[in-house]
Amino acid sequence: MKRISFLVVCMLFCLYATAQVDVNNVFTAMPPKNATSLTGEQLQTYVRGHFKITLVPSNHEFTYLADGVIICCWDLKANPQYLKPLDSLQARGVRGVSKTAIVNDSHFETVNNIRFGIYEFQHDDEVYIRFGSEVNKNLQSMNGILQFKAADKDKAHQYLKDLLASMRFKE
Repeated sequence: MKRISFLVVCMLFCLYATAQVDVNNVFTAMPPKNATSLTGEQLQTYVRGHFKITLVPSNHEFTYLADGVIICCWDLKANPQYLKPLDSLQARGVRGVSKTAIVNDSHFETVNNIRFGIYEFQHDDEVYIRFGSEVNKNLQSMNGILQFKAADKDKAHQYLKDLLASMRFKE
């Protein structure tokens, strides 16, 4: 019985470990279970067929599509001389998008001891959720954006919650 229990625990650990995506040398994250990975070309093709425009960068490996929600994450390295607090960066981002879009929400969340600034904005029925973390000890941050139709808002918020819960800085 002990061997069976041990095997079950090992299998569960392996499943979790293989589900984590090694995004880059800065962090890991887990896409939604039903998501498909998108290349830059696939992203542009999907956007042309479903959205008017996109603010999702097409040059990042962690780009996925899940039930009509585009999810993209990347890291940024901060220059120490230009390092700004997350609150300031959040306010600047919200000010920037509020010139051309409706800002639905702006808040901060701490997940896995990592503080994230999150804001949601909308152009007609196309919605974006942008997020960024505080910098780690190596002056690196985790960033991302989700794009979706307003009708998919509940799904997108759940994907964001699950994504943030899976994100971890590498040591």
